[in-house]
Amino acid sequence: MGAVVEREAGKVCLQGVKGWFVGDQGSSVHAAQASIMRALGEDVTYAHQLGVSGLAFRLQVHGELCPSSPHSACGWGCIERSLAALPWTSRGLRVKADDAAGVAEARCEVVASLERGVPVQYGSEEDGVIFGYEQDGAAWHCHPPFPSKGREPYVETGWPWGLGFYGEPKAQAPDRRALAIDAMRQAVAMAEATESGGYAIGFTAWDQWPGLLRRAAELPDDQRRGRQQGNAWIYECLVNGRAGAAEYLREVVELFGGVAARAMEEAAGCYERLSRSILTTPERCSVTVAPYPWMEAGKDWTDGMRAEQIERLAAGRAVEHEAVVALRRALVGVA
Repeated sequence: MGAVVEREAGKVCLQGVKGWFVGDQGSSVHAAQASIMRALGEDVTYAHQLGVSGLAFRLQVHGELCPSSPHSACGWGCIERSLAALPWTSRGLRVKADDAAGVAEARCEVVASLERGVPVQYGSEEDGVIFGYEQDGAAWHCHPPFPSKGREPYVETGWPWGLGFYGEPKAQAPDRRALAIDAMRQAVAMAEATESGGYAIGFTAWDQWPGLLRRAAELPDDQRRGRQQGNAWIYECLVNGRAGAAEYLREVVELFGGVAARAMEEAAGCYERLSRSILTTPERCSVTVAPYPWMEAGKDWTDGMRAEQIERLAAGRAVEHEAVVALRRALVGVA
């Protein structure tokens, strides 16, 4: 039922628990969920979690281009639906670092979960996966929330904001068709909304983003670099999300037929065009368009670079509208 437990020299680790590359899986919450489910033998992909949660279809932009904009817990929340879609029960736990008794009890729960072969999700700003322990549970072996290619797992002794425990397989598998319909409804609702939790959302976000880029030129260097950092992350997550939307729709379209299926395929094609060409370079790279300040290409974030991104966003908004129209048709087809 769980992963294989391996013991060596006071260390306990689960076999088969994989990390991920942030450039491929930008939502650490959903990447961690998929990693844990795969370790438990479940056929749950990152794209499925991204799509069923609604995050694949969401765009949020903060007025200061805050990098929190794409996070699944911010603004229009996109975590609960992904948990509901999992084949296992789950439970979250928050304990403050200064609660010594609570921390000790939570560490015991982590050990108990690992001993039965079930990894644990943990997170502060972002989420990672605990797959082992040492020092009787005082230190954890983790796949970090922002792993990069070639980075090894590390030992965590600090305390996270929260933990996510997975209990057992659900008595009844979630209804994938019903979840897909709800995800499409959420996608349309988010596109038509204007604000959520202090973030511009949907087509309002598409419309406001270019103005934020133009105003960045007027800021002092340190503030402009901060906006550049947030802009690059929001843009990268947008591209990553739309790729996930295309993959998710094509994964669940087999559950539908007729008008609904054809409309879903059309929407998937729009999202694929966004992620593969309209918002990216021929290499399917987003950071060439919206580079980070620490990159060689981003050290001089010019008006011309921002103008190119604005052009791509304008083209992208038009295709996004096509996708949402197609999703509306799909929903009519299943009514």
